Amino acid sequence: MKRKLKKVDSKNDDVKRWESAAKTFEDPKQFEALLQGSRLLAASEERALFGPGKSKQISIRLPESDLMAIKDIADAAHRPCQRLVAIAVQ
Repeated sequence: MKRKLKKVDSKNDDVKRWESAAKTFEDPKQFEALLQGSRLLAASEERALFGPGKSKQISIRLPESDLMAIKDIADAAHRPCQRLVAIAVQ
């Protein structure tokens, strides 16, 4: 015998949350507090908070002398050359 599940009225819950959020932004004091507490994240802070994002393969041109220097540093540090280029871009 199947039991019917009680239907949840999520639309009303959504409306209540939107109204609460709207009140926060409409109140000048609360809006000012939000502005003062908000700031842009640096790229390193964003990666630390959200983890690595999607990556996409790109091609870049480097002077040969810079590429040789990167390879020397990578060999000395026992790290992949591409990793050092990615760190330099970041």
